[in-house]
Amino acid sequence: MTIRVEFFGLARLRAATAACDCACPSSGRSLADLLQELGGRFPAFAAETLSAGELRPEFIANRNSNEFLRDPQAIIHAGDTLLILSTDAGG
Repeated sequence: MTIRVEFFGLARLRAATAACDCACPSSGRSLADLLQELGGRFPAFAAETLSAGELRPEFIANRNSNEFLRDPQAIIHAGDTLLILSTDAGG
């Protein structure tokens, strides 16, 4: 079971990939845990978008195109898609 993580804008540039899959237990994973894994996999992403294991204020996560997340304890479930983007993205 996996969580699909997609990167947009500056987050994509820093991760040097459009998307990746992360393993997910049946109980889900916290946003903080997922960000920690992403930081380990993509050091340039971590340097630009993470601070103390959380997204910097200028970045945000969106779950399944309908819910923005900031709480590091928010649970992401297998099958979810998490989009990471800068807060000024869009139009």
